[in-house]
Amino acid sequence: MADPTLPPALPPAPALAVPVTPLPWWVVPVIALVVLIIYATVVLIFSMWGNDTQKTTALQSVLILGASISAFYFGSSAGSDKKDNTIAANTAALATSSPAIVSTADEAALKDAAAVIAAHPVPAP
Repeated sequence: MADPTLPPALPPAPALAVPVTPLPWWVVPVIALVVLIIYATVVLIFSMWGNDTQKTTALQSVLILGASISAFYFGSSAGSDKKDNTIAANTAALATSSPAIVSTADEAALKDAAAVIAAHPVPAP
């Protein structure tokens, strides 16, 4: 029998109204190519017609971009993929496990705690 002092269970989450379809294979490479062309154009303009500060900034941005790309492909993403797989495995295990069994002693302790809390309400500020 359900405890009347506990709140009712939440209703199930509604299904998505619109199914999500994956992008075609060519969309991400085209976006990356367009962004790379814009970036290269800006760096080229700064390095040819900018002052020394702009040239230095353009060179630093190229070096930082190269370091970021290499770190993405060879460094932190490898650990992130492993972490994502671990989280997915743990979530699947939790989704298929049975709920915890509450004993009658636990229910009695919860009722006693609820009675103590009800007997000593917190004053409003």
